[in-house]
Amino acid sequence: MSSLSFDTEINNYVLKYLREKHPDQYGQWTVEDVRVQPRWKRVWTWWSALCYYREDRHFQRLGDAPDGLKAVRVIEDKECKTYEWCDGKYVYRQGITKDECRDIYGL
Repeated sequence: MSSLSFDTEINNYVLKYLREKHPDQYGQWTVEDVRVQPRWKRVWTWWSALCYYREDRHFQRLGDAPDGLKAVRVIEDKECKTYEWCDGKYVYRQGITKDECRDIYGL
């Protein structure tokens, strides 16, 4: 049994998310429609999907994160923010805006 490439996994996950969250706009999309999008858009949408489904320590709001996780990510104010658990609370450590995501992951 061959494993899917990381990009293939991301593309399938992004497609599931887009179809579920925006069925009118993306209901007819295929994985090929996702694959041809710029890489940075796929990465940003993947992070958004992780937050939406509350997977892999990603949440839509910091208040949704249970106490005590080593680190969590939240997309808020058009920034993917990383918080670390420190002294009984989450402390902001760093963030990546959409523009920075585009600069990092490119086309």
